[in-house]
Amino acid sequence: MSELGTLLKVTREKKGYTLDELQETTKIQKRYLEAIEAGRYDRLPGPFYARAFIRSVADVLGLDPDLLLKQYGHELPKIVEMQDTPVRLRRHERFSKPDLFGPWVARALLVLFFLLIVTIIYVFVVRQSSPSLPLTDLPGTPEVKDHLTGATGDGGSDGGGVVGSGPGSAEGGPNAPFGTDMPGEPTDRGSGEAPRDTNAPLSPDETAPHPELKLVEEVGKTSRYVLSGVSTFQAELEAQGGDVWVKVTADSKNGPTLLEKTLKGGDTVALSAGEAKTLYFSFGRTRNARLHFSGLTLDLSDKPDVYRVEVSLATEPSSL
Repeated sequence: MSELGTLLKVTREKKGYTLDELQETTKIQKRYLEAIEAGRYDRLPGPFYARAFIRSVADVLGLDPDLLLKQYGHELPKIVEMQDTPVRLRRHERFSKPDLFGPWVARALLVLFFLLIVTIIYVFVVRQSSPSLPLTDLPGTPEVKDHLTGATGDGGSDGGGVVGSGPGSAEGGPNAPFGTDMPGEPTDRGSGEAPRDTNAPLSPDETAPHPELKLVEEVGKTSRYVLSGVSTFQAELEAQGGDVWVKVTADSKNGPTLLEKTLKGGDTVALSAGEAKTLYFSFGRTRNARLHFSGLTLDLSDKPDVYRVEVSLATEPSSL
């Protein structure tokens, strides 16, 4: 048995996992888990799968996969890189480009082009030969007069002058243009509401900061978020649609463990984070997990089975 396999087996037994439970969480077949613990990496599908399986198992058991692979990498089979060798075809093996368009297609396109030219010429000649009548010569066309220089009111002039100030004029009469204020009419046509005093102080609801959860980066199987608008964590974990294994530490990956258990489907657990500024979540069967922070929900249904989430408080809560 290899040192790496012994370490994984001892850690699994210490955590209280059976091989069947580890198989359900990591989705790795039980025979492959047994081969890893026995150091029989030749029974795995290949060198790449050996490293991938060890990473998944280490994540569930709370171990650092990068540190394990660096320390015990000499026990794992090496990955052989394949070099692509160009294949040259002999002359008689070279493929000839098929003729997609036969001669009949070229003839058809030529005929269509000729018909298009004839149609354009015909339309141009017909339009040039058709007489066009001026607008004033059409029967039934009313005479249009200038409404400023030709129209007259009771007090206006009769031809070409400025409009008068009588009942038919533009100022104060019934025919005044739309939008002209009538004498004695209030100029405020608003909704009747008093305008808001812009110097009045804002209410507490308008000045209070609102919680905001922002994604900073997503690298591999880890997402990092920043929670602003709050000074302490108010977090809840929820299992929807199935069981979820979760481990929560404070301030660092190896910091104090706040929670480590398997939530059954439908369970909800509230976290007491104290004065912690960063929470580290490690999940198994992540798709069933939901995180809630101060009324905000983080849905992880599209994440891999083994996944990590880091949430840090903003240094200064932002106010909207």
